[in-house]
Amino acid sequence: MRMTRIAVALTSAAMALASTLPSTVAAKEHQPDAVASDHHDGAHAEAATELGTELTERLSRATGGETIILGAGIYRGNFVIDVPLTLAGRPGAVLDGGGSGTVLTVKASGVVVQGLSVIGSGAGPVGSPAGISIQGNDVLIQDVKINDSYIGISTMKTRSTRILDSEIVGRSDAEIADEGHAMDESNEPTSSSTRGDGISLNDSRWTLIRGVKMNSVRDGIYLSFGANTTIDDSEVRGSRYGIHAMYSRHLAASESLFDNNLSGAILMYGGPLVMVRNTFSRHTSPSTGFGVLLRDVTRAEVARNVMTENRIGVQVEGPAGGTSGDNRLLLNTIASNQIGIALFPNAAAAFAGNSILGNIVSVSAQGSGDRLKVEWMDKGAGNFWDTYRGFDEDGDGLGDVPHEESGTISNRIRRAPFLAALGTSPAFKLIDAVHQRWTGRSPLVVDRAPLMTPLSPPLPGGPRAQGNRVATSVGSMLILVLSVGLMWTLRSRKARRWKVIAHAGA
Repeated sequence: MRMTRIAVALTSAAMALASTLPSTVAAKEHQPDAVASDHHDGAHAEAATELGTELTERLSRATGGETIILGAGIYRGNFVIDVPLTLAGRPGAVLDGGGSGTVLTVKASGVVVQGLSVIGSGAGPVGSPAGISIQGNDVLIQDVKINDSYIGISTMKTRSTRILDSEIVGRSDAEIADEGHAMDESNEPTSSSTRGDGISLNDSRWTLIRGVKMNSVRDGIYLSFGANTTIDDSEVRGSRYGIHAMYSRHLAASESLFDNNLSGAILMYGGPLVMVRNTFSRHTSPSTGFGVLLRDVTRAEVARNVMTENRIGVQVEGPAGGTSGDNRLLLNTIASNQIGIALFPNAAAAFAGNSILGNIVSVSAQGSGDRLKVEWMDKGAGNFWDTYRGFDEDGDGLGDVPHEESGTISNRIRRAPFLAALGTSPAFKLIDAVHQRWTGRSPLVVDRAPLMTPLSPPLPGGPRAQGNRVATSVGSMLILVLSVGLMWTLRSRKARRWKVIAHAGA
């Protein structure tokens, strides 16, 4: 019950950030002469240019508070809004940058853009062209579809931006550059890449991103500095990083899906942050492949998330000089990853209420050194381990003997990666247990109050999960056969050696 109250508190904190965003100024409606129904075909370049010219003139004459409604058609050009107004589109209204510059630049505060499709920014990366560039405060972007633009939506030193119920599709045929950026800071972006971020927030504050779907972009949501950002009910697929936060403060992400990117959430420096009830799945890049990476982040609360089928479920690095209370990972499901939890020697975090199951390696040590700042329990409760072989005699839901992980399997797989397919087998676990028992090395993990039943969110069901269980069973059978064969070979050699000794003695 205590763990559940903690998760509820974290969720409330995330939602509180969204509730503090101010509303957009209401605008009076005005139907411009420039948009007529006889332009509904809008397919020819001449007509598109004409419509664009008329819209540009209308925007230049606009006064604050009015509403410009665009009928169906293609409006070719680069447009600027420099007074507070509403720019709304009926179905089929498209702003087309024609492959040059930023399509729509919002310089004024109190602007609403809704119901439009935006396509065709410049190629980038020079000039960072975008579908929509926001430079004013208190701007609402709603029900907008952005396609074929270098950056979908960018902000620069803005306040109170809301991006709601929108869709951003990048250039899927463009190569994703800088795959190893989170691991190698010297790997800077190159001009060969033409894929920009879905949403790029630069030193912006009080930003709400809700109900936004992004696909085939570089980073789904990129945050550089800035504060008070809320991400809710959104999706990022087929991109580099779902969230890429650098020196961001007061970030909250909840109820969102990050699937089949190179990595899910790359959270570097900054903090505090809250991540609640998100799913991070199928991030398998050999260079990154993190569900969640915490690198030198302070006061991170990561609760009730699902990290599954990633190369690494969650990795913690730093912060330097930190304590286990700096970052808390509570009630997460960390399952079916190649490595469930990866820890650097300077990792500072507390893990409690998590379910660690079905991973090839449960916990892996990255680098060498003592891990004295990681705790495996919080408020008297530990984690659920599918490899725990203890018992609960008093029936309090906690194991009566500690759970230990030696890290032997991780080391062996690091030396011989082909063994990863067999890492979850009973025979491999037996080798791990024997190694820990007889070598006398200090274990990597000591969970003194392991949970007997999982309390974290369930895994998504489906054929993929069943397929993983089948593959694990096949791998277990294979390594068992190999182990029996190895034991038989060693026994035969030992028998022959004793025969030679006996014969020599005779």
